[in-house]
Amino acid sequence: MKKTIFRALLTGVAFVIVYYGAQILGGMYMTEHYVPDIMEQYASVDYLQKNVTAGWVDNTPIWAWLQVLPVMLVGVAAYYLVRLLKRKISK
Repeated sequence: MKKTIFRALLTGVAFVIVYYGAQILGGMYMTEHYVPDIMEQYASVDYLQKNVTAGWVDNTPIWAWLQVLPVMLVGVAAYYLVRLLKRKISK
C-alpha cells in the first residue's frame, strides 16, 4: 500500500514538472518570437487605461499551491487509471 501511494505521488510530481516545463518552454518561445510594434502599443495603452479595471491582487503563497494541486491530482488519477486498466487487461 505504501509503495502504491509513493508511486502515485511520484507520478503526480512528474506531471507537475512536465506542466511547468511546458510553461517555461512556451514562455521562451513567445519571448523569442515577439515583435514589438510601436504603432499598436499606443492603442494597447489606451485600452488598458480606459477599459481594464484594477482587479484583485493577492500574492500569498496559497495561490501557488492552488495551481500545483490540480495538476498533481491529475497525475495521481492517471497513475491509478493506468493501474486499473492494467489489472483489467491482465485478467
